[in-house]
Amino acid sequence: MAPLKPKRTEAQTFAELCAQIDIDLRRLSVDLPDGASAQVKRILLVWARLNRETGYRQGMHELAALIWRVCSGERGDAPREDADDASTYLPDARPQDAQRPAAGASDDPLNTPPTTVEADAFALFGALMRRMDTWFGRDRSNSASLLKAALHRVDPALSEHLAQERIEWQPVVMRWHRVLYMYEFSFSDAVRLWDDLFHADPTLQLVHFVSAAMVLRLRERLLTADFGRAALLLYRYSEFTESDGRQSSLGLVDQAVRLRDSPDQETGAAVVAENAAMFGPLPVPREPVPRVNASAALRGLTDAGVQRLSEIMRRFTGGDEGTEWSPFAEEMLNYHAARRARNRS
Repeated sequence: MAPLKPKRTEAQTFAELCAQIDIDLRRLSVDLPDGASAQVKRILLVWARLNRETGYRQGMHELAALIWRVCSGERGDAPREDADDASTYLPDARPQDAQRPAAGASDDPLNTPPTTVEADAFALFGALMRRMDTWFGRDRSNSASLLKAALHRVDPALSEHLAQERIEWQPVVMRWHRVLYMYEFSFSDAVRLWDDLFHADPTLQLVHFVSAAMVLRLRERLLTADFGRAALLLYRYSEFTESDGRQSSLGLVDQAVRLRDSPDQETGAAVVAENAAMFGPLPVPREPVPRVNASAALRGLTDAGVQRLSEIMRRFTGGDEGTEWSPFAEEMLNYHAARRARNRS
């Protein structure tokens, strides 16, 4: 009988958590100034230890970094590694915010007094995580079905074509929803999308319709695409939209609100027409210009890679999703339309 493996100690678990966060922070898509990574790391460490059931998951580092950068921009200049205290870059820092760490404690990521920016960012990150538990928790089964249900209602032809090509939506929604579209838009466009989204629906239940609006912006290309091309369009959305302006997040949330309130073909057609008026006709499809930096190369998916990923996700989710969706998905789609009807009466 093989000997039992010894249980990991609390110190070992914490060290592994620190190492994982360090690795993720080195490959952020958000640019942070010198010294900021230590603050973002503390935000993630403290939150993970306070929420052990969920713990730290990949993607959280991107969200925390964007929140920190937004808070830093509102407060003042970014921190410097050689700064004496918080008051050097936070004009309104309180005395307790500017305290120096005790001697010998600077290497401990949890034993450094937070700055005002860090405290604000931690509070906002915690509030965001409470709304995003669906995508970081164990049960993510409804995310893909809600998006498929929305597409089926607003554009049956596109939905049927993608179903025939056996597009797997689970990896798409994991990429899009877990970081709230940060990989699909530039920093400024992502911030604008977040502003519009939180203003329209602080609960983030609108997210599935934002994704549906994004898919409609690629409608013409998707309708003529086979599996490999369609999968690449969705998994590498930004590379195929930046050339014609469709990468902009302008108007997405407004379109999502209309799709949520009236999830039918008429609304879908109106959104498609609006896209044509804003961006013009789609150019002849072409492959994106390849990027030569290492991080982009690692993220790149070949047709074969997409096929393998979809096969893995099909096994993970329990089989072919087809065009079916859960009764819960249909109920959610009908909820807002029914509420609006009651308000009119």
